[in-house]
Amino acid sequence: MGQIRDRMEGDLRLRNYRERTVREYLRCAGKFAEHFGRSPHRLGREEVRSYLLGLKESGRMPGTLKVHFGALRFLYAVTLSRPEVVLSAQPLFQPGRHPPVVLDDQGSSSRSLRSDHDVSRQRTRSSSTTSPA
Repeated sequence: MGQIRDRMEGDLRLRNYRERTVREYLRCAGKFAEHFGRSPHRLGREEVRSYLLGLKESGRMPGTLKVHFGALRFLYAVTLSRPEVVLSAQPLFQPGRHPPVVLDDQGSSSRSLRSDHDVSRQRTRSSSTTSPA
């Protein structure tokens, strides 16, 4: 991946990416190429998808998946000028800001991890800090 790696590093530096991001993106792109044993230039949409899916199924954390996805998106969209490879690839993870919605037997939704008690406690706490003097 020598020439492509050097070009990707230059592209990252031209866009003022932080040093740690440059290192991580280069590492992720290298792992991707190593996984398939071929240059990323010869790989396409299906390889990107299967690689990311493999990472997810191996139990990687959402943050790790996000970095790998970002690195591959940059590699293909910027360095290799092949944005179509990653344009259709959506992240295979959900960052998890909100608990999942669970449907009960009647089809109504309820939050699986947040109870009404948590919400009322939060309201009580915020109202106690803003009470008039």
